[in-house]
Amino acid sequence: MDFGKLLEVSNLRPIKGIPYPSDVGFRHLIVTGPPGCGKSSRIEQLGGWPGEAFLDLTRAGWWRDRILATRPREVHLGFPFAGQREGLALFEEAQEGAPDLIFEPQRVRLPPMRKKLRAVDWQRRFVLEFLLPPAAKVLAVRRERAAEGTHPVDQGIYREQIEHQLELYFRVAEILHNAGFRVLVRNDFEANPRVFPDPAPERAPQRRHAAPSVGWLESLFGRFLSDRPEAVIRELDRRQLAGESLLFDDRLLPLEIRQGKVRLRLYRERLVVPGKRMLDSLVLLDADSFACGVSGFAGLAPGELVRLAHSDRLIKDSLPLPIGAKLKLSIENASDGIVITDLHSDRGTEVVALGDSADENLPKIRRDSNVRRVERLFGRPLVIRSTAAAHETLRAVNARLESGTWRPLDADKKPGGLVELPLELCPIIVGDLHGNVDNLLKMLCVNSFLEEVEAKRAVLIFLGDAVHPEDPSRLADMESSLLMMDLILRLMETYSDHVIYVRGNHDSFSSEVTKGGVPQGRLWRKHVKQMRGVDFLQDMEDFYASLPLIVASDDFVACHAGPPQGKVSRRRLINAAKHSSLVHELTWNRFKGPGHPAGYSKHDVRALRSALDLAPKTTMLVSHNPQRDGQSVWLRAGGIKYHHVIHSADFEELALFARISGEIVPLRYRAEPLLGFFGG
Repeated sequence: MDFGKLLEVSNLRPIKGIPYPSDVGFRHLIVTGPPGCGKSSRIEQLGGWPGEAFLDLTRAGWWRDRILATRPREVHLGFPFAGQREGLALFEEAQEGAPDLIFEPQRVRLPPMRKKLRAVDWQRRFVLEFLLPPAAKVLAVRRERAAEGTHPVDQGIYREQIEHQLELYFRVAEILHNAGFRVLVRNDFEANPRVFPDPAPERAPQRRHAAPSVGWLESLFGRFLSDRPEAVIRELDRRQLAGESLLFDDRLLPLEIRQGKVRLRLYRERLVVPGKRMLDSLVLLDADSFACGVSGFAGLAPGELVRLAHSDRLIKDSLPLPIGAKLKLSIENASDGIVITDLHSDRGTEVVALGDSADENLPKIRRDSNVRRVERLFGRPLVIRSTAAAHETLRAVNARLESGTWRPLDADKKPGGLVELPLELCPIIVGDLHGNVDNLLKMLCVNSFLEEVEAKRAVLIFLGDAVHPEDPSRLADMESSLLMMDLILRLMETYSDHVIYVRGNHDSFSSEVTKGGVPQGRLWRKHVKQMRGVDFLQDMEDFYASLPLIVASDDFVACHAGPPQGKVSRRRLINAAKHSSLVHELTWNRFKGPGHPAGYSKHDVRALRSALDLAPKTTMLVSHNPQRDGQSVWLRAGGIKYHHVIHSADFEELALFARISGEIVPLRYRAEPLLGFFGG
């Protein structure tokens, strides 16, 4: 490795304490390098997406892979070696007899250079960070891991093998740089980034066809896998694919894609408001599980590719497939149509055009049904309720809170601060809404959330702070807060124990509640008193005082702000009303970070799980914390594993968590102005 050819970067700025070139954005980072180079630690420090991903550099279109849509991210690269049809990760390469395998750089696939104004500039979409510390240091790390038994790939490692791996990564870094990618190289664990010199050498040659085949199957179908299809299929009833790629006109949507016993449906993403649709995004779902309770899906943004093969964790979480299903399929939302590729599946892939008939458009059927439910529940037009009707609902809810079904009784024989949900109930967990009525309505109009709550198979959980706008221009406007609470209280009255509201720090009339210098707590008190009277105000205070503070089941625990940092036990959580400091922590805490050096840590999260007799990997969900870089979902927040932040008040998207096929996963939906649609 000739690190001497690399140039130092003069203008650096810290991102989460790590120096980067001043023009590098947080959301552009892809971190890679051989085993033991510090990739996981880097992603954890950055607060990036958890889990390792794999990119096969020999595969055409790897730069469109869905795993690259979520960044920062850690990736392993698959390298082309002579005699190997697919790229090998270096731990696989070691098993195949490295360093004897011959690296074939000409087989590294590269994206086309941008030629049209509207074309995607793949070379500038990512910043590829290569971590290449000295071999001696990597060897020490891997031998220590081998001794601990945490990484089986480290067993029997030797220095020459590590040097070979570092050299391979360096060569690929230079190839990608020469192809126009933004590449950073660090030659030590704490080193500043360096770059290859510009102007870049002439781009490395790229073969048009796949690597020399090693069998008749590759010979027969290799050209379909290596080249993008040029002809667009504009009419079909059904089409059979066998080891090939086909480009379908998106006007054929919806499509059903069948492989083995799995039936997937691909739709154009549509808004709730009739007559309007998203022109760019697609929705992929499992046709057989879609109608069976709360369902997952995968969204495909423009230019995005999903590869339903091996174990893509993102797809596995958001689009659960039947047990034992092993698909070999990729789908791309391309600018000129939809590219569907059969990746040499055993029986091929069948594509069927369904047409947009009412009996085939599953999302539309569900959406229309949900709209009717919302209309029956709230009436139309949707406006702030009369004082008499609102007060009657509030009293009914307060009476119900005196006998919480899943709330163990405290020392005074009243429902305690802890809710313990049975595992058979599906949780639908919503973060801070802060007066965003549109997002509340969106949540009720998508998926089968409201239907499942109505059927008593699910529980809708609000993590507090439904009131008080966050928009700086509307901080003092309490109208949306009054309407928000009218709707939530109506939900709680109608579905009783299957709608749970957890107390947040803004669920108060206290002068302590401020934002941007605006005393929102005092303004909220004044507005409620003026609009509804003193008696209603007192009953609202009783409502806040009666709310639970934390919800738990076998696979998750959730509260508004965070775990307590002091003494914690199940009994203490149940009797939280007697411990004002505990109540304050559960509603005001933030996790430790640059802005909150005294915040809670992974040890406090661990202590809470232990107090509730939950497994170490139990998911913990909180809201309250500010959005990170505009993201509504912050996975592994604060570098704490299985600890996520959810924010549901964003004006661009609605985010929430739900249990899909036994996993607590985030779901995201495009926001839209629904209050006007319902006549508000």
